[in-house]
Amino acid sequence: MAQQGNTPSFAGEPLHLSVRHYAEQWEGFDREAWSDLSAGNSEDRQLDAVSRIMGKYRVARSLKREHDIDAGLRRFGPLLEAVSEVREGATETSTAPQLVHRLFLAVRERYAVQAVSLCSKVLWFAMRSPVVIYDDNALQALRVAPGSYGTFYSEWQRQYTRIHASIDEALAVTSFKGLSVETKALAQEEWFKERVFDIACWRAGDRLR
Repeated sequence: MAQQGNTPSFAGEPLHLSVRHYAEQWEGFDREAWSDLSAGNSEDRQLDAVSRIMGKYRVARSLKREHDIDAGLRRFGPLLEAVSEVREGATETSTAPQLVHRLFLAVRERYAVQAVSLCSKVLWFAMRSPVVIYDDNALQALRVAPGSYGTFYSEWQRQYTRIHASIDEALAVTSFKGLSVETKALAQEEWFKERVFDIACWRAGDRLR
């Protein structure tokens, strides 16, 4: 783990910056999208959330309209159906690779596309932990070849475990000024710390690409 002075960091990226980055992202986008995609909400509300997520994370074009709108279905309707099936079928022992693979197969069947990154992103909003987000920047940061979510996840977990204490240190020195008391409290939860590492990987990978 590279160090910059006494500031905990990952691959040269100061972790307190990733804490602040994700806290702002949570309040600015993720919190509402996650809430709207909750299973108890109406289909309209969930579809609106999926549409926003697809736009925010720039994966909308991966799913062609010929498989939903042009077939007389609602935009991203088959995707939401697949997400709901995976979420409802999950158990306490379901692992992230199992869940992402199930959604991957369901999306491939409905949209004739292989979209691991898209599946991991949407499924995170549907379930949060244990899912972690798979993308090109994270692959770069972790030095993992593209293709296997399982391989990626194993290395992600190994590195996350290695710097977990450093993330806690970064949380302790991060300013939450201008953010809500609720967000500061949520920052102590494991899923939030996992997203801090996601952001650290994204920042490090962006610099390496």
